[in-house]
Amino acid sequence: MPDDIPLRDHLAILAMLQTELDNERDRRYAEVNVEREKALKIKETADSEALKLARDIQTYKDEKSNQLRIAMMTNAVTMVAAGAAIVTHGFS
Repeated sequence: MPDDIPLRDHLAILAMLQTELDNERDRRYAEVNVEREKALKIKETADSEALKLARDIQTYKDEKSNQLRIAMMTNAVTMVAAGAAIVTHGFS
């Protein structure tokens, strides 16, 4: 048979092919690790930005709450002062 090859040559070819497959696997694992590191960096950046945004939103809410509280206290003082003026001047 013309397609017969010696066992030693056959095993050498199999070893060579296995080495090529192993190298390809290692290359793909390396690529996946690089992409995983990129994704982790993106996630860390997004998390950091989300925390900053959450702080900014909370600061805005606190400022608006304080402004509303001050406005309500000012209105209450104005009403009390107006009520006192009415009582003092005998408008009741």
